[in-house]
Amino acid sequence: MAASQSTIPSSLPNIPVKLDGSNYYYWKSIMIPVLKAYRLLGYVDGTLASPPETIAGDDQVKKSNPEYETWMVQDQIALTILMLSVSQEVGCNLVGLTSSHQVWTTLATLFDSHTIAQEDFIEQQWRDIKKGDTPMIEYLKNVKQLATQFSLIGKPITPLQLNRRITTGLGTDWEPLVLALAPSLSTMNTNDLSALLLNQEARRKYAASIEMTPPLSGLLGPTPATANL
Repeated sequence: MAASQSTIPSSLPNIPVKLDGSNYYYWKSIMIPVLKAYRLLGYVDGTLASPPETIAGDDQVKKSNPEYETWMVQDQIALTILMLSVSQEVGCNLVGLTSSHQVWTTLATLFDSHTIAQEDFIEQQWRDIKKGDTPMIEYLKNVKQLATQFSLIGKPITPLQLNRRITTGLGTDWEPLVLALAPSLSTMNTNDLSALLLNQEARRKYAASIEMTPPLSGLLGPTPATANL
């Protein structure tokens, strides 16, 4: 398939995320629309294959193929965008590659198996996470960070899964509240659930502090009436 007419952009896109080995699918989800916008995705994914470098002229003498020159310029722009979007550590694996498609497929090979190992580890952490004695705000942050890690490897967690994981890890002393919340977890916003749990923790702490406060009479000592008995 012949490449379209060469279009050299006046500037290259500023990619806000660098591929660092832990965020391949998130990086890829950003790069695909960027490459589409610059009409370069076909060069990267291989659907716009390289034309022959030379063609036979009218005198059957080989000469440079203008279509290849056009294709090469666009491919090198795509290659540059890809190389600028990866960290130095990742880029070391790409040294010597000369086309955007080579870089794209090499990254897929490097990180697909790595992502599977990441997924296994994150799933283990997801199953094991418990609140215990951790403050509620810290516990909620830890659960949400794990959910973010799932998204980074292309395995996003649904709101219901997130809500269930939060409540499941609370422990037996939260069981009455968890049972009361169970029917509404599928429709409850996670931020609302978080606010409810933080408020409940604050109420528990306040109630516990009241119980631990000695009565005022104990602080003042015996009253005059009792002192004379």
